[in-house]
Amino acid sequence: NGDIQSITGVGFRPDLVWLKNRNTAYGHVLFDTLRGAGNYMHSDSNTAEGTGSSALTSFDSNGFTVGGSSITNKNGDKIVAWCWDAGDTTVTNNEGSIESQVRSNGNFSVVSFTGNKGASASYGHGLDSNAPAMIISKSTATSEWCVYHKSLAQGTQLRLQDSGGITSYSDVWISTPTDSVVNVGSWNAVNDANPMIAYCWSETFGVDRFSQYNGNGGRQTIATGFRPSLVIIKSTGTGNWFMFDNARGASKALYANLPDTEADTGVIEFLDDGFQLLFALPGVNESNQTYIYAAFANPSDAAFAQRQLRRQERQEERQQNETQPR
Repeated sequence: NGDIQSITGVGFRPDLVWLKNRNTAYGHVLFDTLRGAGNYMHSDSNTAEGTGSSALTSFDSNGFTVGGSSITNKNGDKIVAWCWDAGDTTVTNNEGSIESQVRSNGNFSVVSFTGNKGASASYGHGLDSNAPAMIISKSTATSEWCVYHKSLAQGTQLRLQDSGGITSYSDVWISTPTDSVVNVGSWNAVNDANPMIAYCWSETFGVDRFSQYNGNGGRQTIATGFRPSLVIIKSTGTGNWFMFDNARGASKALYANLPDTEADTGVIEFLDDGFQLLFALPGVNESNQTYIYAAFANPSDAAFAQRQLRRQERQEERQQNETQPR
């Protein structure tokens, strides 16, 4: 509406808000609680952190508030926001060689630290006894966006801000992340002497899924174990970062690496236990191409899945006890 506006109904106080104008080719803007509401970065650019007092003004108990900035609240335009909850408390983490500030709900964490560019290092990620399945990392100064995904081979990475394929660098992810720390080399996208930010996700049943599939040029179903709320797809070769969600309609794509406006692709449908690709689309389902994806459930769906899992575990435990000899 071009003025101060509170966005409610999110269901929690978000710690990462990723916003995109659907009608105008403005860049994606990412805000998090560790850097503060007035600071943002563009996923489609390697530029340094920007500051705007009228972009996003606060993280609220049931959403967030935006000001009159065109990039987040242009009058009459449609905006989408993807939000993640990283818990209620920011703590100091000394599990790695570099001290980090971590806000975590156990499944997702926002991590900030100042690196020691020029040497390998490690930092604590704060996830609950789980290694990260995906990490998106960037220096707040000018740098690439570096993406770790568990399906990629050790020593390889993708860049969020462009359409390039996987690349191998010996000074990025120097070894697989552990259940306590992320091990990084000297590249400034993961270990700059300027302040760093990293978004880390572990894989949790019914909450999120990080995997890969091979394109077949036709109809195929990808199982996630829950109905997705957001699906991000990237070819390991050349191709855009496609973003599909249930709020806009599953087939409507935005691209994390481009400021382009929304396009209705018609290529994907969300199912109760995954998503279905309907035909070949460059960057999504071409034959003989490999794709990684990240799928996220709605919080209400995730909570239901967790209750179902606990119920199943209790039932299996009872059955096991009943079969034990007395």
